[in-house]
Amino acid sequence: MKKMALVLWLVVALLGAALSAEARDVVLRYNYLPGESRTYGMGLTGTGTVSVLGVPSPLEFSFDSAVTQNCTGVKDDGAMELEMVSSPPTASVSLAGEPLGVDLFAAEETPMSLLLYPDGRVEIPEGATSPAKGTFAFLGIQLDPYQLAKAATSTLLPEEPVSEGKQWVREVDVPFPAGKTAKMTVTSTLSGFQEKEGVDCVVLDTDFSFPFSLDFTGLGIALEGWATGKIREFATVEQMKTIEQTGEMSLSLSSPAGEQTGEEDPMAQLGVSAVEATINASFNLHLLELGSPPPPPEFTPPAPAESGPPA
Repeated sequence: MKKMALVLWLVVALLGAALSAEARDVVLRYNYLPGESRTYGMGLTGTGTVSVLGVPSPLEFSFDSAVTQNCTGVKDDGAMELEMVSSPPTASVSLAGEPLGVDLFAAEETPMSLLLYPDGRVEIPEGATSPAKGTFAFLGIQLDPYQLAKAATSTLLPEEPVSEGKQWVREVDVPFPAGKTAKMTVTSTLSGFQEKEGVDCVVLDTDFSFPFSLDFTGLGIALEGWATGKIREFATVEQMKTIEQTGEMSLSLSSPAGEQTGEEDPMAQLGVSAVEATINASFNLHLLELGSPPPPPEFTPPAPAESGPPA
């Protein structure tokens, strides 16, 4: 029995050593090269229910667009200068089977300029102007894309090397219209490593939750509630270049009696005392095209100096 116990102990010890040897530590850092471009396709679909006085109405929406990121340079402090251009989206929204107007979406390309640091911090260059129409303009919600970018100014990536199973938590201030903010709790986990599109990638799973407060001026109601969601991202180990990102989010919102927006609120005129809404959405982002930075100029050695006849 003692010999058997010793053999089992050796097997367990050797197995543990082998697993430890296979553990992989990586430092996660964003790294764009000057002249590099990336084009992503984005999609958002969702369904929900809006109930007025207990009478539910189905809500459906979809949103498709594309964004191209160009790195125009890298500053001395490591900040990468990104020029981003979003294409005009294709969108549809319906409530109770009736289509809602989506003409509030930008009909032209929307440019943005950002400074992205290797650890994920984002800064907005001085003089940057926001597009006139925000992401949720079809519901009468004006969210400044630059304000959303500022929500990422907390360090997103851990300073130290991480391995499979490592988890880190951060809190981010999320901006809302009318100067409101919400504290979002974000928990990320390095779930493993996987090859994606022929490239060595990290698999990051992120869960988030935050209180939600919006004035749906397009619908004439004010809603407050809670949002939860999760995101799975495949990003290259060397550059943290997103190859694919999928996620889902759930919203549970309500408007207590007397909380409708504005004196001429159509809901108030109808004598509505309460509104409730639940929304479930899924989204995806995938790499469509990668533009490589231009090659460095070829080095041409100087021609040897011509020597004259000896004196």
